[in-house]
Amino acid sequence: MKKLNSIFMLAISFALTVNILAISLDQPFMESAKVNLNQAKNNLNKATADKGGHRNKARDLVNQALREVNEGIRYDRRNGNENFAVDEVFTGFETSSADQPYMEKAKKDLEQALDNLKKATADKGGHRNKAIDLVKEAIDEVEKGIKYDRRN
Repeated sequence: MKKLNSIFMLAISFALTVNILAISLDQPFMESAKVNLNQAKNNLNKATADKGGHRNKARDLVNQALREVNEGIRYDRRNGNENFAVDEVFTGFETSSADQPYMEKAKKDLEQALDNLKKATADKGGHRNKAIDLVKEAIDEVEKGIKYDRRN
């Protein structure tokens, strides 16, 4: 009986693991973009304040982009879009300039998020395209914040 219970519990654990992996692998680039956006948000939070308001605007845009990515993932799952390919995803990490390390890291994270969003399957109810536009705007705001801080 103990052996049977052990086998049963192992089977349940395996099924749950496979299910969780399937959920996260169904949209690898969207999931990677979410990771990149969260990394960017963390770096923006760590950056020194002010930057002429550009840091805060970039953070707001990142939050909006995260919402769009999540909605895009939900849209595809609800609408049965199975046009995906599981690709190996690498998130590069490079050193940043000394004067604005967190802003530079946030910019790299946003650029990686943009790259992942572009690789994701199209449509997603328009959420993917909205996220792309928001990430582009966030990159622009980060660049403006870096320039502002260097001038002031």
